[in-house]
Amino acid sequence: MSSEARLSAREIDQLRQQCSSGDVRARVKAMHALYEADAREALPELLDALSDDEAGIRETAAHVLRWLGVDDEERAGAALVPLLADPDHAVRNQAAEAFCVLRYAPARPELERLVRHDSDWVVRASAAEALGELGDPRAPDSLFAALGDEWYPVRGYAGFSIGQLGDERHLAEVQKRLEDEAHPSVRAELLAAAIRFGDAAAFDELIALMGESDTDVEPMMNLLGTLDGLLREPVPAVVTARAAEFDDALSVLGQRTGWEEDTNRLRGRLATPT
Repeated sequence: MSSEARLSAREIDQLRQQCSSGDVRARVKAMHALYEADAREALPELLDALSDDEAGIRETAAHVLRWLGVDDEERAGAALVPLLADPDHAVRNQAAEAFCVLRYAPARPELERLVRHDSDWVVRASAAEALGELGDPRAPDSLFAALGDEWYPVRGYAGFSIGQLGDERHLAEVQKRLEDEAHPSVRAELLAAAIRFGDAAAFDELIALMGESDTDVEPMMNLLGTLDGLLREPVPAVVTARAAEFDDALSVLGQRTGWEEDTNRLRGRLATPT
């Protein structure tokens, strides 16, 4: 959302009216404009749009609502939960992704159902990520089940979320899963989870993985995302204790791959964790 995009009250009112009238394209454009203007007063129109007959309207409303609903997470979250069972996979995915931002605990059972049973791997991956962001300690069984998914992004987000839940009792199971996981992006997430649980050996292996990582765009973006997640508060004790080593590894990674702008940003995060 742009801080320079704030519209007048009259313009906001016009966009709110357009959300429920006109062709689909115009309505979608109006909702995106409300998002850009950070028009949180449009919550009622967005909530109404969640039950629209057009899947594209429901999808856009769910996407925008994740940001414009933050001031009323209970109301927005309750309205989004039914969309986790929407017949359209894109709508289900946007609803799941919304719970990466909106902290609405009652969404957990439906998100777990998606992780285990949804036919679309993108939806399963989004639901796995959302479970970690919700932070509900009852979610690990479904997340460990997702580590057996045939699609590596689902396994990767499951590993991320297991680490985010921060329960050190799961360290042994994470270590066991590392023995069988071959995909480097998933291994990186599982290593990050183990590091969060206090495993110093996992830190050594992650540093080694950084030194041999693929330089293509997708694997690099995955790795950078993993490292960014590892620097979230609370930063694991082993990372803090070995910050200089981690900083060196980030510097070498950036120089070797040409992604120095991104690794330098992470180095700044390492110096000033957020």
